[in-house]
Amino acid sequence: MTRPFVDYYRANAISPVNQDLSDVARHMERRESLYLALGIVPAFVAGRTVLEFGPGSGHNAIYTSSLRPRRYVLVDGNPVGLAAAGTLLDEYAPERDACVLVASLIEAYASEERFDLVLCEGTIPGQLDPSFFARHAAGFVAAGGLFVLTAQDAASCLPELVRRAVAAHVVPRSLPVQEQLERLVPFFAPHLATLAGMSRPVADWVLDNIIQPYIGELFSVIEAIDVLAPDGLEVYNASPRFFTNWRWYKRQIGAERDLGPGVRASYRANVVNMMDYRLDGAATHAPELGERLLELADRFYDALREAEAGGSYATSIGLLRELAAAIRPVSVLTATSLDEALAVCAAATAGSALPPTPALSGFFGHGQQYLSFVRRA
Repeated sequence: MTRPFVDYYRANAISPVNQDLSDVARHMERRESLYLALGIVPAFVAGRTVLEFGPGSGHNAIYTSSLRPRRYVLVDGNPVGLAAAGTLLDEYAPERDACVLVASLIEAYASEERFDLVLCEGTIPGQLDPSFFARHAAGFVAAGGLFVLTAQDAASCLPELVRRAVAAHVVPRSLPVQEQLERLVPFFAPHLATLAGMSRPVADWVLDNIIQPYIGELFSVIEAIDVLAPDGLEVYNASPRFFTNWRWYKRQIGAERDLGPGVRASYRANVVNMMDYRLDGAATHAPELGERLLELADRFYDALREAEAGGSYATSIGLLRELAAAIRPVSVLTATSLDEALAVCAAATAGSALPPTPALSGFFGHGQQYLSFVRRA
């Protein structure tokens, strides 16, 4: 059975998750901003134990290491990524002896040790059984400790899914990986240039988001809360911060302590905002529309995977038209981006010149949502 991510990375001897370290101070500031959004104050990591699943090439780990945890265990099943992580930690980790690299598939990792902070970034969505992965990783969180994961659904990563459909019409997926890469990097480089905070090499982004086969299942914010709550993990914070809590703290005891219901409702009311970061949260809508868009996006994801496996793109193109129509009353900009993608697919199919795509080029969403959870003491 083919395993998502790790088998693709191993087969191509790659770790396409690098970050721009040309200005290390800016990289560290980006990571600090994320940690603060998740409720992780830097001083609280000092002297603590940290477990990270899927550290990739270690670019993010150098920030965590800079917080001086007492023990920092990094687990990855990709030998290329793990070797690169070791090299970076050798160069940047202030206390390298605290870092322990473990070559293991995440699902196979076993230990009696429980950690104050467990990180699982960019790893769970896309697995064959994301719920199992989430529970397995969360099982290593100590009582009172914090668990951080990234969630992703077909609506939040719609811009990437749309570009996969566009790419397949422009460059056949049957071509060798390197040839696809050579043709798609210049095609998508202008799109990525619109992102002021873009910190990944274009080639890595194309390999990871466009060429890599999608064989697993996504894992949404709502699913993450539903899966982890029975195991005693309470949702704590998020990036982006799409929810607020106005309840008096003295009321938050017993069943009233759980933020889950409010977080779920807020997410459903912000699906279009998750799709398109350009909206800056201004496109809040009825939760019922959010449910409809999530359902359409899920169907589009399934249809796209069927097309990439050798089927027709007709169903996915039809669903894209439905999505554009449903989104248009809330965000004309987002709907226009989908219109342009459809126009490119039509032109490529007809062998015509490709039309300009000013809206599509800047169409990116909050593809991954970071969530932190506290394990009840």
